[in-house]
Amino acid sequence: AAWGARRSGVDDVVTRLRKRKGDIGAPTTICLLSNRKVGPSEAVKIAEALEDNNTLTELLCSGHAIGAEGSRAIGKALAKNSTLERLCVGDVELGNESAASILEGLVQCGARSKLKEIDLELKGIDGAGAALLGPLISKCVNLKILKVGRNNLGKDGAERLLDGLSA
Repeated sequence: AAWGARRSGVDDVVTRLRKRKGDIGAPTTICLLSNRKVGPSEAVKIAEALEDNNTLTELLCSGHAIGAEGSRAIGKALAKNSTLERLCVGDVELGNESAASILEGLVQCGARSKLKEIDLELKGIDGAGAALLGPLISKCVNLKILKVGRNNLGKDGAERLLDGLSA
């Protein structure tokens, strides 16, 4: 389901995320379009519901300024969630530390995680961020696709990411 109607808040999304497998209306994909405001506090609400969700396989929330607080909450949710397979969150201001917070949660989940793809394209990650992400990537056992295009990684940053992927 895509929720892009001019609504404020994410209470309807959280309600759907709290549905369990077998419940009518339990989502497998949520796509929050840019005309719905999702800031740090909304990202925290979504993340808290995601922690125990057992139906969602895809969360698409790109173009939203979730900030450090939202990123930490998403990372915490990933440490507990074992159904999500594809994730795209944040905007061009996400940055190095916030991107690392997301991957740190995934590392904590370990082999229980089913997350195969993280889209960090155009998220304000630079060479220093790549140095943070490289070692984390090597510990994300089920991650198959990491999108990092349109970031200013530089040659050294790209090499650090590749080192993590090949470890």
